[in-house]
Amino acid sequence: MKKIIGVFLFLFILGCQKEGDVSREKLKEKEEIARQEKIKKKGEEIANQLLKKLKKELVQAMREKGAAGAVSVCSIKALPLTEEVSQKAKSSIKRTSFKVRNPKNQPDKWEKEALEFFQKHWPKRMTYVQEIEKEGKKKYRFYKALKIQPLCLTCHGKVSQIPKEVQKILKEKYPKDRATGYQLGDFRGVIRVEME
Repeated sequence: MKKIIGVFLFLFILGCQKEGDVSREKLKEKEEIARQEKIKKKGEEIANQLLKKLKKELVQAMREKGAAGAVSVCSIKALPLTEEVSQKAKSSIKRTSFKVRNPKNQPDKWEKEALEFFQKHWPKRMTYVQEIEKEGKKKYRFYKALKIQPLCLTCHGKVSQIPKEVQKILKEKYPKDRATGYQLGDFRGVIRVEME
């Protein structure tokens, strides 16, 4: 009889431990979901700040100097504007694509993974969060997909659609340019926001 009670007691304790393990797993899962949502919210906010600044500069340059003015914004102002938003947000920000115009925007291995994700899930998924290990620290990267808008086609559309003066400037400033041939609504690349 004592042996039977001992077996039941053992099974009862074992069952309680499994319930505790399941509860801890669910708690960790909820915490991870909350962390992902926080990263998405902050990343989206920072990416939108950069997009707003870049669009404002592009529209102003187009009004003042036409399509050629837009190229100067990208070649002269885009990286400093990105750095400005990056410093203000205290996060590392980068624009990248498989078809880069500026060699400084080449994707690293994690960015390539994100770009592949968007290519596979375009246009259903517009954001992506990634956990990476960098310099011995856990970091998170938020990615916002960029879609080709009508304004983008002036410099990134089919070569036959790009004004001749813009083609000339692009060849001078970016001899290895690969960022053309897009159509309206295409996946262009990403804004990447890195956070700890």
